Amino acid sequence: MSTQQISVEGIVLKKIEKSGSNLHFYIFTKKFGILLCIKRIPKKKISKLNPDLFDIAILDLDRIKTSEIWFIRDYRLIKSNSSISNYYKSFVYAAEYSNFLINNLKYIESFERFYELTLKAIYFWSNGAQPESVFIKTIYLLARDEGYPVKQDWINSLNRRNKILANDIIFNRINDHNLDESNLISLLQSIKNWLKYNTDFLVK
Repeated sequence: MSTQQISVEGIVLKKIEKSGSNLHFYIFTKKFGILLCIKRIPKKKISKLNPDLFDIAILDLDRIKTSEIWFIRDYRLIKSNSSISNYYKSFVYAAEYSNFLINNLKYIESFERFYELTLKAIYFWSNGAQPESVFIKTIYLLARDEGYPVKQDWINSLNRRNKILANDIIFNRINDHNLDESNLISLLQSIKNWLKYNTDFLVK
């Protein structure tokens, strides 16, 4: 059987530990979107780096051309973002966002903008920015860049207080945000509901 080999930069979105000698990962790449990858774990312990959640790395991958599963031959870490786990809420929102990408990127034609926005979101989550603000701003920009009228429709449908809050989050720097958590949670639910009923995104 013929095989295909690629070398790509990617972000580790999800890690699945299964019984046996394999680890499964969902890797987000700028060129190919989401790739399902497997890393074989040798029986003998070898001091070799394994992918971790939200890592940014270069991966050497191969697969049988008729398969959708890639095998990780080599893994070279660019940047670890393990500090996200120091902020519980950031970790929860980063995991939710990762699932959002996994569920939706298969329907997207170009991944480059989504990839850049994801790098920024991970940076802010790993540095302790308000996690709700990061989530709201990121999914807003994703929807806008896909051509949905999120500003004209969603923002304009908000009451005055929430409209001011949304504009503050979206059009100001994330690091400048120190906003009321209950208001942020309400606004986040609002944009998720809008995406669910007004776009093709799968939102849970």
